[in-house]
Amino acid sequence: MTSSLPSKQPSRVGELLRRRLREVNRSRDELAEVLEVPGAYLDDLISGARRPPLPGRTDIYQKMTSFLRLGRNDLAACAHAERADATRGEAPAPEPGVRRLLLELCEPGTAQVLERRRVRQGSAELAGFIQRLLDVTQGAVRRLLDDQITLRLAAGARGTTYLELRLNVLEFLDATPDTLTTDDLTEFVQPRIARWDVNLETGVLWVALRGHEPRERGRGRAPGAGRPAARRQGMMDYRPMSAVAGDFRTQLRALVELQGAVLTDAELSHMAESYPRRRARPRDGRADGPQRSRVPAERSD
Repeated sequence: MTSSLPSKQPSRVGELLRRRLREVNRSRDELAEVLEVPGAYLDDLISGARRPPLPGRTDIYQKMTSFLRLGRNDLAACAHAERADATRGEAPAPEPGVRRLLLELCEPGTAQVLERRRVRQGSAELAGFIQRLLDVTQGAVRRLLDDQITLRLAAGARGTTYLELRLNVLEFLDATPDTLTTDDLTEFVQPRIARWDVNLETGVLWVALRGHEPRERGRGRAPGAGRPAARRQGMMDYRPMSAVAGDFRTQLRALVELQGAVLTDAELSHMAESYPRRRARPRDGRADGPQRSRVPAERSD
């Protein structure tokens, strides 16, 4: 049985979570485990210290709705109302470092005009363009929440935990022009946006996305310089993966363990089912037949 909000003014997200946890006799720790977030994240959300994330930029509301047996749109309605109350009035200006880095990605002539207009008229116009750039980037980053194996592999490679890395993604997805940091730009924006421009008369925004070329972060090198192609790929550079017929789960487990991450049997089964399969192409040109599970032999010249 689900609980729905009354038709009056929506309550705050924290109030709704606190009430439903009490009504269904579940703990905050249990909910945090279902959401795959640290307990402190949930505590801040319930207490009101953290602004509720935008429903289209997170996966926690679907999980909350199922766990707490809420109405389908209860949390989204609360979040939209609460965020609308918090954003009334003039938006704060982006940090100077953020503004500088984003203007460096802009076409030079347009960047100079935007900076002059910011000095004369304030930051509202530039903040609006930054928000539109964020919409582009956050839409792509949001898909990472549905790709658990990529985050787990990246966490193992970085020496951090899956929960910490997932939290980084959630934090960026809720970033706005005034909360965006230079770390956010380095981690998420710069690997995706190569150049942007805007027609100041019509407001049409032009964004040149980077290809999926690998990029080395934080070292001041040209993309991919000095490293083999197979090792240059950063955490957020994702490309779909397909596998030949065979014991794919065993191959997947080996790959994960080589990267220092560990998946449970249930996670491994779920991830293996998520990747498209294709049958191995026969070498002798004959029609495909039943394939055996085997490890390819090494070639000897």
